Amino acid sequence: MGRRNHRKTSQSVQSKKWRPGLYVRISKEDKNSTQYSIENQKKCLCGFVDANEDEFSGIKFYEDAGHTGTDSDRTAFQLLLQDIQKGIIDCVIVKDLSRLSRNYYEAGYYLEYLFVSMNVRFISLEYPAIDSVKNPDLMNNVMIPMQNVVNDDFCR
Repeated sequence: MGRRNHRKTSQSVQSKKWRPGLYVRISKEDKNSTQYSIENQKKCLCGFVDANEDEFSGIKFYEDAGHTGTDSDRTAFQLLLQDIQKGIIDCVIVKDLSRLSRNYYEAGYYLEYLFVSMNVRFISLEYPAIDSVKNPDLMNNVMIPMQNVVNDDFCR
């Protein structure tokens, strides 16, 4: 999949108020993990939005509990994608890339094509920290696909 230029997105929409969708996911295997708990993810995401409240207007949560990240067939994730298509949200925030997807191909599709083509800001707070508007060059860094490979391999 070819890399997309993220500069156009960041320059054209940097000063707007973003309508974020906060996506949290935990798999059955991680249910006992404090690090990946739904509560911990929500606390982390809300803390970020609160600390940057001047950038955001309202929030909407999308929660998939007990679902693998190896495919996109997750109820809340599909609702998030529908809300992007409808223009209800224009920013996706996750705790880390593995919460978005553990499928290398699908993660690349969302990050390099769908979000870019729909002018959706993407923020991952950890592993690695990403903000497609504040640091668009990082989106073209080899670290992103490498982390997606690690996330994909983790499931094997």
